[in-house]
Amino acid sequence: RMSPKMAGAHVNLASVLMALGRFDESAEHCKQALEIEPGSREAVMNLANVLRNLGNRAEAVDVVWRHITAEASEATDVPGGGGAEGGGSAGAVAAAGQGRPAALSCGVWRSSCLYAAG
Repeated sequence: RMSPKMAGAHVNLASVLMALGRFDESAEHCKQALEIEPGSREAVMNLANVLRNLGNRAEAVDVVWRHITAEASEATDVPGGGGAEGGGSAGAVAAAGQGRPAALSCGVWRSSCLYAAG
C-alpha cells in the first residue's frame, strides 16, 4: 500500500502506469506528487511526457515552462543563486525574454525539456 504523502511513490507509480499506456492514471499520480513536492523535476517531466503521449504537446511544454520560470525566479531571489549575473538558469530565461527556446535549452532542464518537447 502506498503512502499518500510520499511524492516519490507517486512519481514511480506514474512511470509504471505510463509504461503500461495508462496515461490518464499516470497524469493523476504526477499531479499528486506535485501537490506534495511542487519542485519535483521527475514529476514535472513525467507529467510532460504523459501529456505529450496524450497528444497535448503544447500543454506539456507549458508545464515544463512554468516550472523552469518558477525555479529561475527562486534562483534570482537568492544571492549567488544563479541569477542573470551568475550565469544560471535565470540568466538564460532573462536572456530569452518571451521566447521559449533559450530557456528550454538551459541548465539542468536541457535534456529533459528537449525530450518532453520532442
